[in-house]
Amino acid sequence: MIHETKNSPALTPVGKHGEASALDADSFMSAAADPPLQCDGADDTLSIVFIALFASLAALLLCAVVTMRVRIRRCPPFLLQFATNEVFLDEYDRRADAVVAHDVKKKYKVGRKLGSGVTSDVFRITEKSSGDMFALKKIPLKGSSSLLRAVEQELAILKRIKHHHIVTLHDTYQSSSTIWAIMELVSGGELSSYVLQHRGWNENVAARCVHQILSGMAYLHSQGIVHRDIKLPNLLRSDRSEQFEVPTAPSPPVARP
Repeated sequence: MIHETKNSPALTPVGKHGEASALDADSFMSAAADPPLQCDGADDTLSIVFIALFASLAALLLCAVVTMRVRIRRCPPFLLQFATNEVFLDEYDRRADAVVAHDVKKKYKVGRKLGSGVTSDVFRITEKSSGDMFALKKIPLKGSSSLLRAVEQELAILKRIKHHHIVTLHDTYQSSSTIWAIMELVSGGELSSYVLQHRGWNENVAARCVHQILSGMAYLHSQGIVHRDIKLPNLLRSDRSEQFEVPTAPSPPVARP
């Protein structure tokens, strides 16, 4: 018989391999007193940051692929480094045009469109400082080096000539893809329209017009310049009165060697 004395420890039941099958009372009470485990919020925050970063990189890559495969009109600045050369140059030209167009609008008030030609559009504009009206000829170069050379030659010639019966050049603006030419405003329209409306013209009006045309041609020849494109659409009326004059549109004069 086993007797439990006052100072001897309480017996603990054991299993068949001699291992303890019950917790010590003190250990049990200590475990019960510990608070339950809690998940640290920093781990969740870090996971969210990594997911957001991955999503941002994926979106950036997708936009870069779209930018390289599709010619877009407006390219966000942070995507330019991923764009192809063609898209990059298109975006550069667009921004340069916007800067020059802003300079034009800062000095002139752009009005209605007067007409369109093969290579240009013409608008009525008003100089803000003086109130004088001019014609704005906007010429998109469209990446054509031959067109650029022809337009630059025409403008260079117009800068050195001045005659009452030749349309004068007032000012020019140029970007890498567009040229803006500020020209004398001729509001009477084409001489061909006048002839068609009147179903012909009398000898006095015809003689006056021919005299003015020949006067302008003689001046060009004296400057070593050949016009090469004299026709009714390039002959204009200064106004819509019956006493109109005929300034010749410079399209395109060529300097003789």
